[in-house]
Amino acid sequence: MDVFGDSYTKYTDEDSVKELLERMRKDETESYEHCREIAQSIVEEYFSSEVEGAEFINTVAYFDCDPYMDTPTPLTVEWVNWKSIEEETKLGQDQYVFGLGCVSNSISDERITHVVMNKRNLSRFKSLKEDFHRPQLPRFVTLEWIKACMDNRTIVNELDYQPQIPISL
Repeated sequence: MDVFGDSYTKYTDEDSVKELLERMRKDETESYEHCREIAQSIVEEYFSSEVEGAEFINTVAYFDCDPYMDTPTPLTVEWVNWKSIEEETKLGQDQYVFGLGCVSNSISDERITHVVMNKRNLSRFKSLKEDFHRPQLPRFVTLEWIKACMDNRTIVNELDYQPQIPISL
């Protein structure tokens, strides 16, 4: 029997699982970063090779998204395009987190390994490149990199997914 009262050998029904899970409630005082550190140490200690479904576990990404835009009345084509790009970026971010990636919302976070951009909006590329200018420059990739990593179940070469910057930028 473990510390939560689970014997691992007796028959389990829905009510007993619910009761067990209630006893296992997460300590709300633990930070997300602390939980990630624990997960990382478990992976490093017990898994000698990559863990399937955890493609991004050793990465920290910053997802570029234009600042919030109020919904205009009536709707405009500009807003619809912005909303579409925002939703694509959010979906990519959710997929990244599903693959156990860590998201940072702070440009000053030194742990950032990747800057993820939507190829439909590269307007901030130049300023982000300057913002991230430091000895260990993060890799700039498009959302397609996340899909390719998940499809291949491993980190794929970032060079194949670099943003293609128009000469006008």
